[in-house]
Amino acid sequence: MKAIIGGLRYDTETAEEVFSWTNGRNRTDLRFRAKTLYRTRNGRYFLHHDGGPMTDMGRRIDDHTITGSESIEPISEDAAFRFLCSHGGIRAAERLFPDRIQDA
Repeated sequence: MKAIIGGLRYDTETAEEVFSWTNGRNRTDLRFRAKTLYRTRNGRYFLHHDGGPMTDMGRRIDDHTITGSESIEPISEDAAFRFLCSHGGIRAAERLFPDRIQDA
């Protein structure tokens, strides 16, 4: 998926996939939800959101139809780190942000 946001192009085909999370449901499930963190060649982070019609990604087509959708959300390094830590991406967090992690 591609999007231009604030004059910047975000492309899931050319960016590095850092970490992917799903809610464990099959893609055909109406409640399927996925979030994938990407890093561009220029070091910017973004989330690719994908979800079924019975999630926050549901979009109304007409009075009787709701469909799933996908979107791109640019995020800061801080938000990328928080996403990894809160969605099970510990190895990716350690690899990308070693200076933000200390032993207890």
